[in-house]
Amino acid sequence: MRLGILKVDTVSPLLAPQFGEYSDMIIGALQRHGANFCYSVIDVEREVLPHDLDAFDGFIITGSKRSVYEEVDWIKALKAFVIEAHACDKILLGICFGHQVLASALGGRVEKSDKGWGLGLATFRIVHRAAWQKPALESVSLLMSHQDQVVALPTGAKLIATNDFCPIACFQLGEKVLGIQGHPEFDADYLYALMGSRLESIGEQRVSEAKVKLFDVNDSSTVARWIIRFIGSSGATRLF
Repeated sequence: MRLGILKVDTVSPLLAPQFGEYSDMIIGALQRHGANFCYSVIDVEREVLPHDLDAFDGFIITGSKRSVYEEVDWIKALKAFVIEAHACDKILLGICFGHQVLASALGGRVEKSDKGWGLGLATFRIVHRAAWQKPALESVSLLMSHQDQVVALPTGAKLIATNDFCPIACFQLGEKVLGIQGHPEFDADYLYALMGSRLESIGEQRVSEAKVKLFDVNDSSTVARWIIRFIGSSGATRLF
């Protein structure tokens, strides 16, 4: 399985030596759970996108501090690429910003939430299950760091996970598109450090609230295994 990791942000130079880049975190999370994929990291921020779609089976879009509705050339190009890759029946998986790009490019809508930052550990109800969700869970808890949210799904997409704060936390479109708002690639130490580096923009109160349950048990390992199953089966699953 040949995967392109579409890197759309750079980790702070103060944190990268300890935690790596977002592409490193994603590859590491998949490899720790037995994935045997071939990866190529593509720096979309530098306006690099694959020219040969046939060289890849699918793509994973990382998280980013940017917003999908920004009038930025590389974001516009990424949306056009998503549309093309989807038309060519490629696997597309998005995390956080990547989740939002998939929704936005394929006909949904993304907005900045009037609820403020989604931060820390959050639990979501599973409202539709698919064959790739093994082991099956009734709910999942993931680390979160976002202001924007998907507020309308693309036509034909199925809602997978939800809660009151983030109603569209995970969705699947067809057999080969999966968006996840949470960060199964993060560990709590990284998010703790990230929140500290963004204290001024997030606000002390919200950061303090997020720290309370930050190191509680989460389901990142299970979701990483779900992602491997989704990709490994080429997303050829049906919801039930």
